[in-house]
Amino acid sequence: MAFEGKSQGESRPAEAEGKAQTGRRCFVILPYPAGEDTGAGPDFDAVYEELIRPVIEDLNLDIIRADRVSRSGLIHKEMIENLLEADVVIADVTLGSPDVFFELGIRQTARRAGTVILRHAKSAAPLSISGMRALDYELEARGGISRQQVIEDCRTLLRTHVKNSLDNPSTDSLVHTLMPGLEVSLPGRIIPERRYISYRVGPQGPKPSKLIELVTGDLADIDDMDVWVNPENTRMEFGRLHETSISAAIRYLGSRRDRHGFVRDDMIARLLAQRAGGHQLRTGVEPATALSTEAGMLRKTNRVRLLVHTAAYQGEPGRGYRLIGAYRKCV
Repeated sequence: MAFEGKSQGESRPAEAEGKAQTGRRCFVILPYPAGEDTGAGPDFDAVYEELIRPVIEDLNLDIIRADRVSRSGLIHKEMIENLLEADVVIADVTLGSPDVFFELGIRQTARRAGTVILRHAKSAAPLSISGMRALDYELEARGGISRQQVIEDCRTLLRTHVKNSLDNPSTDSLVHTLMPGLEVSLPGRIIPERRYISYRVGPQGPKPSKLIELVTGDLADIDDMDVWVNPENTRMEFGRLHETSISAAIRYLGSRRDRHGFVRDDMIARLLAQRAGGHQLRTGVEPATALSTEAGMLRKTNRVRLLVHTAAYQGEPGRGYRLIGAYRKCV
């Protein structure tokens, strides 16, 4: 994170200055190819441009349309990654398209929440999803209401559902309703490209608000962020040194090591144990608790001034760790 007034390192790309990116993503599934055989349903280009896109951009999310994803290489690789990782997926089931249901099925299996199903008001829901909630929309004037007003009403409804999916995610997947505890995810991996994602925090006015920045890339190479946030569990127990988690990486990079790379002083784990006190060994801390520590060797190697450890995961014997329900309180 970088705060207002912080000078950026030379590695920060010039084109990133002044650009605010949320890092949150909406993946849109429409009948493919859109616009073909328009007599069978609405103009799906208009559905996207006039209904979906304004709502998603107003919520400051990056938007990706499934039928415009690059088709080079393995044809479904990028599509499946988006279905697994997007914060919100919007699927239009108006025509009962096999492509749409294929992608919707993957999403419903992969994610417990964050899926919004749309259908044109004059279409019937296929039997296979008749028990699932779908938002009806229209693009034409009706009953003395102008076309623009009809679209605005549909946008308002869609905005409410997308925002609820982001702020208060509740299970909307039939698969996860019937199979609670199902976990599907991509393996952890380093994001190779350096990307800055900026947020303004605090009241707007004559005095500039605070700037919070997130940056992607290999942690070992990041040296222009004042504060690193460690998503920890409620017991404040670090990941093992050779795991692929953020917790393990911070633990290792913040330790004092000999010239062979072996840890001689597990500094960050020691500092956090001291900060958590006896609670760490007895009951842990409350979910969403944040504890700060010094940065250990990271202060010298990566110019980190502070580490903030958040209780973002909760463990359960025999079932591993899960993201807490109130994870937004960590912020």
